[in-house]
Amino acid sequence: MVKVKDKNQFKPDIAIPPGETLKEVLEDRNLKQIDFCKRLGVSEKMISQIINGIAPITPQTAFKFESVLGIPASFWINLESNYQEVKQRLEVENQLKNSDENKEVEILKEIDYSELIKLRWVESTRDRVEKILNLRKFFGVTSLCKINEIYGVAFRKASNKASPYALAALLEKGTKEANNIETDNFDENKIKSNINKMRKLTMEEPDIFVKELRDICSDCGIALVILPHLNKTFLHG
Repeated sequence: MVKVKDKNQFKPDIAIPPGETLKEVLEDRNLKQIDFCKRLGVSEKMISQIINGIAPITPQTAFKFESVLGIPASFWINLESNYQEVKQRLEVENQLKNSDENKEVEILKEIDYSELIKLRWVESTRDRVEKILNLRKFFGVTSLCKINEIYGVAFRKASNKASPYALAALLEKGTKEANNIETDNFDENKIKSNINKMRKLTMEEPDIFVKELRDICSDCGIALVILPHLNKTFLHG
């Protein structure tokens, strides 16, 4: 078993077909496979394939198991679902582990993962594969290669050396935060009428102007998000 962040949760490092459980149940009940098939009304080949992890347990088959074995169909369906999830996860991890020249590995080198950890934007890990998988979740992509295809940022810059991945991380985090802010419908006239008020707020202390500015923006249909500086962004605004 592989330990993950939550000490009470574990991630399996092997995918066990649900057929293994079925085999144990049949053995515990001294029910021969041929007799089990007769009760189910299916071929021996089908059950043999399920036991050996070749064929999946479909919902239809799960309900048949429930009738014959008395074990809820939901148990078998969840067992199959978990197996397929673990199997797919391990395939993805193995693919990344066995490919040192993988483009995602190269992109990972350009991302300051430790900085994102300090900001608690991603989970802490030293494992290269887990870093890539965590970044996929953070950016909401199936491959880190998609990042430059999705994100575009317009900003005042102090350097032409800005990292597109640092900018993308800032934009993604901002988008996530903005989605949690409730706003009225966008109203351009409201924005124009509040410009002077917003300018006056620049004379106030942060603990005063931030809240008021957010309220004004929200009323105008704008989700205002303030994020910490990220290295290699060179942002002025």
